[in-house]
Amino acid sequence: MIRTFAPKTVYVVDNVGSSEERDVLAKECRMLFVNHGWKRPGLFEGYSLYSDYNKIHLEPPFKQISEFILHSAKKYACDIGYSNYSDKLHILSMWANMHTNGGFIWPHTHTECIFSAVYYLKSPDNSSLTFSSHDSLFFPSNTETTAIYSNSLVLDTLEGRLIIFRADLTHETRHIPEGEKIAISCNIGFKFV
Repeated sequence: MIRTFAPKTVYVVDNVGSSEERDVLAKECRMLFVNHGWKRPGLFEGYSLYSDYNKIHLEPPFKQISEFILHSAKKYACDIGYSNYSDKLHILSMWANMHTNGGFIWPHTHTECIFSAVYYLKSPDNSSLTFSSHDSLFFPSNTETTAIYSNSLVLDTLEGRLIIFRADLTHETRHIPEGEKIAISCNIGFKFV
């Protein structure tokens, strides 16, 4: 008998906000880039506010979506067994990312938080987010996908899609096709004070 424990999970909510609401937030993100600089961090081909301005959840236009993301993270935390602590979750940082034709983000994880989230405001067709499982050097990844094992999960980055995941999950965005992708990303952690 095979038993599983501590499975890797992601939480997906589709159709978050109307098209008009996403357009307003995308415009606000573009203005933040104008005001705070168009930086190209080393992790990817595209632009990010992470290093220069990662507190957009404190900006009035982002209040409603920030509250929705936090509420969703609390629900996810309860669903995976953190119900005793879910009320202590709060957004630690939130920033915008923008990619155009051929943009990508290298595989990475997030630190100093429990969960990370990404909400897609604009995204071209055939664009995705890939999660990977990296096993140890002494126990290499399985070469087959079975009913209880897969070493990756690929999710379409649909407009209006919110994805919340454990911050230690390796994830990446491979080359996006023609078009523009604008996403709001955030790190979420527990507040014990």
